[in-house]
Amino acid sequence: MTIQNSRHLDETDVAHGVTLSAETILGLDNVALELPIAGIGSRVLAGFIDYLILLLLSILLTAAAIFILAYLHPGPFVSFAIIFAGLFLLDYGYFAGSEIISGGRTLGKAALGLHVATRSGGKPGASALLVRNLVRAIDIIIALPLMAFDPLSRRLGDQLAGTLVLHRATKQAIPTLRRMPTGWGARHIAVLESFLFRFGELEPSRADALAYQLISLIERDDPAFLEGIKTGTDPIGALLKATRPRNG
Repeated sequence: MTIQNSRHLDETDVAHGVTLSAETILGLDNVALELPIAGIGSRVLAGFIDYLILLLLSILLTAAAIFILAYLHPGPFVSFAIIFAGLFLLDYGYFAGSEIISGGRTLGKAALGLHVATRSGGKPGASALLVRNLVRAIDIIIALPLMAFDPLSRRLGDQLAGTLVLHRATKQAIPTLRRMPTGWGARHIAVLESFLFRFGELEPSRADALAYQLISLIERDDPAFLEGIKTGTDPIGALLKATRPRNG
């Protein structure tokens, strides 16, 4: 999906309690801008922690199964099938069960400050968490390229379940804009404030892309607002500089 202007959309900015209508930036793929999307790096690290834990549990399960089956003598085929089924249930149960019990977190996600949420930032239901983990075996192979090219860093399970992985909300002060583009009302200002509050939680390429879109709208509505400020190489810095008082 591409970054888009909300010219034909009507959404709610949860962070500021205002309605964002025509010609207001919403963010990526109709997902509210204030959601702190977790990038591929933090998700891979959380997954590494989870699979390390799962590996230890799998070793214990396999050892226990071999010990028990040695006494039952069910045959090599049945023994293999039992162990394989047990490992699958352990893998699925660890991820799906952890997320259902903890409200969208596994041990790895908790360690990195991540959690699963709906597209609006709410708590996902058990059915969504079951669906997003059902294709995890496939995602082991294709998750990295999918997350790398998806603007919301979604793997296949997220796309099927309609979920996102978010960073834990930070407790920073929302920046005060000392200068504002001429003609911008409360809704546009709220989006600009939200972006300057959250850009540090976005992947750098995503943050820059959103900053360029904001700059494009400012240049359309108030070209003089960015006069004398270079926007080509550091769009976020340009926005921060433009919203501060000018000397003289």
